[in-house]
Order: sequence, then C-alpha cells, then structure tokens
Amino acid sequence: MTSFTQLGQGIQLTLSVSVLPASGTTATSGTVTVYNGTTQIGTAAVSGGSASFSTSTLPVGIASLSAAYSGSSTFAASTSAPVSVTISQDVPVGTTTTLTASPTQASQGTTITLTAAVSPATGTTTPTGVVTFYIGTTALGTASLSNGRASVTTSALPVGTDPLTASYAGNTAFSASTSAPVSVTISQDAPVGTTTTLTASATQAIQGTTITLTAAVSPAAGTTTPTGTVTFYSGTTVLGTAPLSNGTASSTTSTLPMGTDSLTASYAPSGAFSASTSAVVSVTITQAVMPDFTIAASASTLTVTGGQSASTTLTITPTNGFNKPLTLGCAGLPSGSSCTFGTAVAQVNGTSTISLSISTQTLTAASTQKHSPNAPLFALLPLALLLPMKRRKEFVKALQLGAAAFILIAIGVGATGCAGGASAPASTQPTSQTSTVTVTAQDQGGTSHALKLTLTVN
Repeated sequence: MTSFTQLGQGIQLTLSVSVLPASGTTATSGTVTVYNGTTQIGTAAVSGGSASFSTSTLPVGIASLSAAYSGSSTFAASTSAPVSVTISQDVPVGTTTTLTASPTQASQGTTITLTAAVSPATGTTTPTGVVTFYIGTTALGTASLSNGRASVTTSALPVGTDPLTASYAGNTAFSASTSAPVSVTISQDAPVGTTTTLTASATQAIQGTTITLTAAVSPAAGTTTPTGTVTFYSGTTVLGTAPLSNGTASSTTSTLPMGTDSLTASYAPSGAFSASTSAVVSVTITQAVMPDFTIAASASTLTVTGGQSASTTLTITPTNGFNKPLTLGCAGLPSGSSCTFGTAVAQVNGTSTISLSISTQTLTAASTQKHSPNAPLFALLPLALLLPMKRRKEFVKALQLGAAAFILIAIGVGATGCAGGASAPASTQPTSQTSTVTVTAQDQGGTSHALKLTLTVN
C-alpha cells in the first residue's frame, strides 16, 4: 500500500494497493478492504493486481491504515503491513471568487444573470458552501456552490452603473473570499406602451344588479406582463380600484344610476410601462320592477233580496314573480251584512280564484200616514191668541168657514178620512238599499289593492 506521512484535515487521501502473488501470475480478482486501525473505512475491487481507494474524512491524529485482500479461488487472502498517516489541523485553504454578469449593459427591467466561480488556492479539491451576491451592500440573492459555481438572476437593478460583488462564505476547509466588483449599466428606456380593454358582465340590467367590470392591460411590445393598478369610472365618478394580477383587474358595483352609464378603466403603471385608458363601455340600467298582483271580480254589480246572500268570484293574478300570502277583507257593507271568502290565500304562486259571499238581512218597510185636510187649518188656531178680542172672533170664524170648505172638497173627490183632524190608517211602501262594497287584498309588506262592488238589497 502506498505510504504517506502527513496531510491536512479534509484533504483527499488516495490509497493504492498492490496484490502480488508469492509466485506465478498476478491476482486479477477479489476485494480489498481498507481499515483505520480496526475500523473499516472502505472497500475497493482488485483489477490487474491493484486496487485504489480515496477518502477525505480521516480524523485529526495518526491514522494506522491497512488493506486486507479477500482472496479468491486461485489466491489466498492476505493483509498488508499498516501504514501511518498523520492528519493535522491545518489553516483552511485559501480561495478566489470570480464574478461575471450577463449582460453588463441593459435597459431597466432586463433580467441579469450573475455567476460566481470559487477556486482553491492550492490543491484540486473543489470548494463547497454558499455565495451571496450584492449590489453595494444590498443582497440580491444567495446560491449554493455546485462544482465550484453558483448563480442568481435579477431584473431589479436600478438605472445607472451598479457595482456588483459575490461573497463566498467559506467553511472549515476553505477560507472565505469576495470577488472584485463588476459594473452593470442599466439605462432608462422609453416606457412600453399599453392597451387597456374594459368588459362588463352585463350591458343591460335593472337597478341594484351587481355588475362585474374587468380590465385587461397588454403591452404594445414584448412579452412582459404589465403591473400596476386600474381605476374604474362611471363618467368621472370612481367606482373602484384594483391591482393587476397576470395583466387583469376586476371590480364590482351595484350602484350604477338609472340610464345609460359610460364606463371606463384607467391603468396606472408601475415599472417600464405607460398609462392607458380603455374605450367607453355603455351599460344601461332600468328601474327595478317590483313583484305585484291584480284583483278582479267575475261580477262587480250584485242584486239580492234582503235576507239572502250575493256571490261573486275573485281572481288574483301575480305579476313580476309575486308569491306572498294575502289578507282579504270587506268594507262598506250594509248594516247587518257580512262577507265570507271561500279560501284563505296562503301563498300566491299563480292565478288564484276565490269565492266571495255577502250575506244580507231583511229590510224593514217604510210607513206613511194620511191626515185630515183640516189639520193645517187647526194648526193656525194658536195665532188667534195674538189678536185683539174683536179681531180674534173674526179670525176664528174665518177658520171655521175654511174647515167646512175643506171637508166638502174632500167628500167631493172621494177622499177618505175622519172629520175633526183624526189620523187615517197607516200604509206601507216597498224599499231597496244600494251600497258600494270595497274588497281589499294586502300582503305583509304593505302592497294592497282594492276592488269596488255595487250591492243592491231589495
């Protein structure tokens, strides 16, 4: 086995083992096991009479290394004499970090790739660890070394000449190092033009409907998606503001006034884009139509004999989706009358028909009384008391003559009656009564309609 005397910790050690026969041909098969004292640290296959094994994990101190050949069907097993190797705690190997940028001149917003390469000052072992990239003292990103290299990308470099560096953190085997500055020049180019397109979820709706407005902002050139905010307007009134996400922004409103509303979307950019405003989108808002109902009667004029009932059929028709329960009632009924509805309106889900019955009471006939034709004359007797005595006698005598004349006239025309002012027998006249009956239907929300019926009771 090849002999070494001293190595630094972490330095890769390669052991070369030769398997030689006592006589005859060289051993071509088998396995060599490598030990540090009695601790197995690895194995290697024998090929052409030799085997090779590498390690960089030996601890600080003196390692007693040996190789044991497993033997084969042709050759016997054997073990080498031990070889001592001293592993020392050396100072970490120095490193050099080199930074490159691509490109080194670009417009604002361009993606720049930064690459750091870390190489050891001595030896061939590749450093491991992490590299942090800086603009001045501001960290741009951190990446792990892979095969001695690490990379990050950035599109956030400010306008101007930016000094960039890469700092390798080092570890127990390698010392830290920082690259020399690399300058990247970022220029302020003219903003990229944009186009803003506005769409509305509905262009005709009733008042109070929620309308969703969506703005899409696209660049005039390139494939970079614009960022920023969009403000939505109705005329000059702000309806809402929303940030762009993947080039679109949305806002909802339910407060558009009645009429034709002119809506626009205005894009306020962030980054290398110019502002833009959409074309006008017109949305027409009409007045909301409230649910309602109508009430009608099959007959609006009813005639009935007193003591009997009059009937008609009511028809209730819902409009605009009306579907509420109704309370029915009557007003203006004749004295002693009442109305009865065939069914209650629990819920109006369609056209409903309901019977209405109005019960009446028998009317009392009006009485008339005939009086003696002398009655008006006798009513004048108290006036005689106001006259002088002589004139009083003349006044009474004139009344007596007048009374006699009225009696003769009454007998002549066949009138019946009793002399002296007595009352004649009473007679009855048939009569009728006409009323306007108001039928009402009302829901719990206060929506009410009335129907007038003409009711004649004979």
